[in-house]
Amino acid sequence: MNSGFAGVSWTVWGIGALVIAAIFVVVVPYRPLLEHAEGLRFFIIRWGHSLVWVLLAISLFVRQSESPSIAGAANPLAALGGILYAVFMITLLTSRAG
Repeated sequence: MNSGFAGVSWTVWGIGALVIAAIFVVVVPYRPLLEHAEGLRFFIIRWGHSLVWVLLAISLFVRQSESPSIAGAANPLAALGGILYAVFMITLLTSRAG
């Protein structure tokens, strides 16, 4: 089993990522943009950042698996989180607050 990053287990890093995801579920820092967003744009601005952290947490939990086929899914999950983050940032930066 892989020991983790910087001497800290993947489980601890995953829990940290889930804590950050939970913070962004409760705290909505982009509220003025949400007032004028609709449909997919609303979903991405409201939930995109939280979903990025959830994907990263899942990636970190999967990474600790002793099965190479399961642990191999960690990098694609992290990459998907990166792609979602890019979509989130582009959506956020191209949105207007009124």
